[in-house]
Amino acid sequence: MNSDYILAITLVSQKKQDQYKMYFYNGNVLVDDKPIIVPANTKVVATSTIPYRDDTNLPLYQCNRFVGWSKTDGGEAIDITKITANEDMSFYAVFEVANVYDNPLTVD
Repeated sequence: MNSDYILAITLVSQKKQDQYKMYFYNGNVLVDDKPIIVPANTKVVATSTIPYRDDTNLPLYQCNRFVGWSKTDGGEAIDITKITANEDMSFYAVFEVANVYDNPLTVD
């Protein structure tokens, strides 16, 4: 056996994550101070903070109504509760212009 050869083996360990971070943005601003931590392979949980978009440039009878979250900035709203957490993810607030009289406040 020739002793001029050295056998080198590199072992790489991959640890599967047991939780992932969900980031929620209103434009380019993070809605909460920190991401929501979701266990791996469970459904995504949205922040309970409702984002706001300034509507001072709209007519008095209109407002920007929050309709949900999108996986892309400027995208369409999706049902994020059907998404399984298998990586860190970012979601972006989606708004639509609405008539303020469409949902009048009640006494309750």
